[in-house]
Amino acid sequence: SLIEQMDVKSEEINEVYQKVCLNNGIELFNNKQYSQAISLFNKSLKQPLDNNLTSSAYYLKSESYYRMGNYAKAVNELNSFYSVPSNEKSEYHNLADYSMGYCLFKQKKYTLAKKYFNNSLKDVIKMDKDLKIDATTRLGDCYYMSKEYSDAIEQYSSVIANKSTNADYCSYQKAMALGAIGKHKEKASLLSSAIKSYPNSTYISSMNFELANTYLALDENEKALETYQDILTKYPNSNSTKETLGKVGMLQYKNGQEDKALKTLDKLV
Repeated sequence: SLIEQMDVKSEEINEVYQKVCLNNGIELFNNKQYSQAISLFNKSLKQPLDNNLTSSAYYLKSESYYRMGNYAKAVNELNSFYSVPSNEKSEYHNLADYSMGYCLFKQKKYTLAKKYFNNSLKDVIKMDKDLKIDATTRLGDCYYMSKEYSDAIEQYSSVIANKSTNADYCSYQKAMALGAIGKHKEKASLLSSAIKSYPNSTYISSMNFELANTYLALDENEKALETYQDILTKYPNSNSTKETLGKVGMLQYKNGQEDKALKTLDKLV
């Protein structure tokens, strides 16, 4: 650029350069050209005169790395964002904790991620409703993965109560958490309700499979067999098909239906 070719640049020129590089980087970022965007954010950061612009460059650089799947570098850039004086005045301040939570979550650092998702939810007045729901869901997942099931249930329940887009997923996850703490009847009840409430959910076959497994754990074998058979009829291509066939065969054998059991188990070969 012409500015780069100048031998001596005033502070005003350098400020313009910082802003121009950032804006050009944002244009590339919006076009999903993340590597090129990072190069321009780096140029902008060479003249860190305006803290607000510096904060923006670090945040967007982090987001670029995140979208490229480089979560460790994304974390480093967010740490740089936090180190900029007055970063709390940045338009990205409220998103930084949410983004850091995701970067750590993707690296399976659930305890640390939990802290940042919690922080992001403290300032919910400024937070977009969908982001709030997503942060709450991921916070629930952090608790779940850390085996803090009661806390996970609390977060998932909050999302379900809002009847949000994540309600089907959170119903499934809450049911799994209930099962993990031995509340099988509550798990079965929640799954039955969720299956009726979200018939088009992407988790519907998993919900049915877990419901059948729960009936089995409760020694309600007839209900289990009926549900497993329902899965084979309605969702023949689900990930649990082989396991379901095995369970059906086992239950048929237990019921003294040896011929049926052999026919069912033949499908596994």
